[in-house]
Amino acid sequence: GNVFSFSNTGQFILPIAGSGLSIKTGSNCKMGTGTLAAGTATIATTAVTSSSVIFVTDTGGGVLGNIGSLYVGAITAGTSFVVNSTNILDSSNFNWLIIEPS
Repeated sequence: GNVFSFSNTGQFILPIAGSGLSIKTGSNCKMGTGTLAAGTATIATTAVTSSSVIFVTDTGGGVLGNIGSLYVGAITAGTSFVVNSTNILDSSNFNWLIIEPS
């Protein structure tokens, strides 16, 4: 079974070595993958909000000399967000994760 606890300081504790956080991926989720085309990609997900903090990580796959730095562009709450590269020729793959601030 799942073993976790909360401390009196509000910390989420996973006390078993190797345990971690699992997040559902797929349509309208908070985590997934994408591929840039001409240095941009639009990720459709109803899970994004105007307050979302979105993390993106390049996972390669594009032409080595064309990989740029990734950043989040426009966010349309409840619809999508845009991932851009600093290199217009970037066609690499990436992972993304949305976290909501409290």
